[in-house]
Amino acid sequence: MKCKILIPLLCVLPLAVCNAGSVRLWSGDTLKGKISWDPKTGLTITPDPATPGTPVTSTKIDLTKVRDTIFTDPVAPAAPAVPPVPVPPPSQPVGVFLTNGDFIAGVTRDIESPVVKVEAQPVPATSIAWIIFNPIPLDKFPKVAPGHTGAILPGGDFFEGTFAGIQEYRIGINSPLLGPQRFPMDQIAAVVMHDRQPSQALYMVTANNGSSFQTDDLKFDKQGVDFQDPILGPIKLKFWDIKEIAAGSGRFQIITDSDPVATATLGSAAKTPDDFQVQPGADPAAPATLLTRVNIPITYAVPVGLTVFSATIAVPKDSPAGTHFTFAVYGDGRFLIQRSLPIGVGDPPQLFRMELSNVHTISLRVEPSFAGGPDKIYGQWIGPMLFRP
Repeated sequence: MKCKILIPLLCVLPLAVCNAGSVRLWSGDTLKGKISWDPKTGLTITPDPATPGTPVTSTKIDLTKVRDTIFTDPVAPAAPAVPPVPVPPPSQPVGVFLTNGDFIAGVTRDIESPVVKVEAQPVPATSIAWIIFNPIPLDKFPKVAPGHTGAILPGGDFFEGTFAGIQEYRIGINSPLLGPQRFPMDQIAAVVMHDRQPSQALYMVTANNGSSFQTDDLKFDKQGVDFQDPILGPIKLKFWDIKEIAAGSGRFQIITDSDPVATATLGSAAKTPDDFQVQPGADPAAPATLLTRVNIPITYAVPVGLTVFSATIAVPKDSPAGTHFTFAVYGDGRFLIQRSLPIGVGDPPQLFRMELSNVHTISLRVEPSFAGGPDKIYGQWIGPMLFRP
């Protein structure tokens, strides 16, 4: 079985040596072998020898240079054939979202007190954004517009109103249209009390119980990791309680998560939905793909501090025979920053990475190496992102 994490991250496990796997760096390099962690020396990867008994050299890895990691479990002996067991879709577990983006997993108690208990963790009531009473399937997880409060129903529908407390296992919601309403707790998946603010933290620490914390500073010792959470204060997690440590959203932005901005300085700018498309990954952890039509620039804002653009580029397999593209990135709609070598249909995907300097926008453009031909063909930008190494 493979566990594949396709957001920028590294994995810290309590054991001296993890299973075999690979670590991909921001540079695009990939290192494969046995992964280990030591509080003094940090993350180390030891390649498997080409032949048994051959000496190998371990490589120490700076944590700030890790983009993602893949761990491969040892192959288990073949088991007798049994009917497959249906796997439930992933869901958001019970717990509390804080206004800074933290998630504390567990049952919420003393909800109307100034300090709310989520399991054993005290949380200031004013810092609670959402309370999840019942798991919500991720494919039904709603996007609530900023400034709106209310209740999320089990099917993912949003009932707008103001949270009015809990009495006799019934949740009160004051609706601006229907007035005071009371719902049995099993008919409410979550209540929305405040906005969840976008986090600009440098790191995200995720515990095995599903809790996740935003922080700008990590300190490792022999037992685990210490960090300062902006709402909860000092937090310490043992290594065996940690699932992953990821680069926080303050260090990267997935381009397909934001909308393009308008520009017309490079010729024909995107005007219709046919000019570009976003295709989700094959699974929730896989990167999305941006498809851009030939000669149509798609422009995105560059947040301050993000200085590198990276994507994997490819020509779709169903493109006409003989199709060759170059992939180009322009700065502020005026000048070329970088252009790839020509890549053709059937060629393997290529990593496309460049440094950015003093630009406010970048325009992604697929340029065919031929004149004429069909104009409704597309190039692929797989997992396009901006980041700060």
